[in-house]
Amino acid sequence: MYYEMRRGLSRKSRDVLVLIILVLLVCVIVMGSLYARAIVRDRRVHDMLIGSGGSELDEAVQSVVNLSRGGGSNTTVQIARLRQHLYAVDKFNEIALSLYGRVGGLAEDGQIAKALEYVSACEARLVKGQAIDESLHQLRGILETLKAKR
Repeated sequence: MYYEMRRGLSRKSRDVLVLIILVLLVCVIVMGSLYARAIVRDRRVHDMLIGSGGSELDEAVQSVVNLSRGGGSNTTVQIARLRQHLYAVDKFNEIALSLYGRVGGLAEDGQIAKALEYVSACEARLVKGQAIDESLHQLRGILETLKAKR
């Protein structure tokens, strides 16, 4: 008696293999959709950080414009408000840089620090009773450069 040689898989092995392939296919589809959602959420977070930082930067530029237009007793309050806006820009920038690297930030590291130095110079000049027009002009140039880069 000779047994017939069968080629291929048995019916049970083939069914198990088909089931494994289907499970793997479902896993790939689920992982792909989760990955796509994560990318969309990541993009929204980046846009929110850059948008909020940009809004604070716009407010800082407006504060410099208001400072250069007028003078008076509320100049120190306006400078304090300007400093607050710049600190907010710095924090949004720090978060974006730590999450997304150099490409994802609002500004380079030294630019915001340089702007804050000019704010400190304005305060020092005010305390001495000197004019702050030149410092404000330089500060506005730095802020406009930051604004143009975003």
